[in-house]
Amino acid sequence: MRENYASTWSVAMSDNHQRVFDTVAGQFGCQECSDLVLKCDGSVWNIHKAVVCSQSAFFRKACTGRFKEGQESVITLPEDNSCVVHEMIRYFYTAEYNDSHHFAPGDACAENDAIRKCCFTPTLFQCPHAHHRGQVRHPTIGVPRKS
Repeated sequence: MRENYASTWSVAMSDNHQRVFDTVAGQFGCQECSDLVLKCDGSVWNIHKAVVCSQSAFFRKACTGRFKEGQESVITLPEDNSCVVHEMIRYFYTAEYNDSHHFAPGDACAENDAIRKCCFTPTLFQCPHAHHRGQVRHPTIGVPRKS
């Protein structure tokens, strides 16, 4: 009987974890309850500090320090690739990303597929563009620069 209880508890915990994951993933792109605006190359994302700050030292410092971005709850990334920023934000919410984007000639990741994969695979490669859970190795946030 004890094994049955443990099995039932395990399934219940799995269901609860899935429900929490689905709730967070469902907030991606949802403006409701958003408390931070991210702007890049004409794109705007309404995001949630609890999601991005818990996974990025850059966002955590920008939002909790005495920076203009934290006080105004608006972060602008004027030199970053909006396609990559979108996938980074999507990854924070869903733990998934699309690494098959086609970059315009001259984009930082367009020249070399290995670099492109590196830019989109932050947990598998420790490259200069890595950006996951505070492992920022780029002067801004770890996304490739626009040319």
